[in-house]
Amino acid sequence: MHTLVVRHKFITPVINIIIVDDDTLLRRGLISLLRSSNIIVVGEAENGEELFQLLKVMEPHVILLDLEMPVMNGSSALNKLSQEYSWLNVIIVSRYHDEELIKDLFNRGAKGFVSKKKGVESLTDAIRKVASDAIYEDNLEELFKNPAIKDGHYFKMILTPREIELIPFLLQSKKTYREIGNDLFISENTVTNHAKSIFIKTNTKNREDFVNFALCQGLNFVGGFNAGTSQSAS
Repeated sequence: MHTLVVRHKFITPVINIIIVDDDTLLRRGLISLLRSSNIIVVGEAENGEELFQLLKVMEPHVILLDLEMPVMNGSSALNKLSQEYSWLNVIIVSRYHDEELIKDLFNRGAKGFVSKKKGVESLTDAIRKVASDAIYEDNLEELFKNPAIKDGHYFKMILTPREIELIPFLLQSKKTYREIGNDLFISENTVTNHAKSIFIKTNTKNREDFVNFALCQGLNFVGGFNAGTSQSAS
């Protein structure tokens, strides 16, 4: 009697992207470089207006968006995307790498930032992370060293108010998700979902990893952001 052995083949999900850049050679180069991966370029646009024409007939997972373009630049396109297509994942690809600019772009809805000086590996890494609902910035470690980041400013931009409220409870390792839910008057399942979202956005694997990350970065979330700072009595 012969035994039939079935081997399951795991297929990496395809990520459909649109490239928005007025540099034709750059677009062609990216299409060629990304061809061997699971990232498929389904559309190209030279400016923001062309992008919104494409979005009428296409549903990409990720948009690569340049900032400097004629007709409608990347900044204006990002504002419109945040208002009308807030579920889309946008990565800014720019030759500028200013910290204040990056924070402003994240605040306005961007999910990732990659400098044009970086190689294709950084870009593919960004696309895959952003497609899985993570945040990507190619100098994230340097960004975290900034005092404004350590006191929670960065996280106030990428986390929802409920997620921010949950963080002090996550750092209290003795509390279970059910106990946290009771304290916040929400279900255990809701706590679990918010926690997973926090881990994704901070690129941490689980609660323990997030706590270690917070301690290593010198972040003080107990009682709220920057709670350790003394306040004068009114």
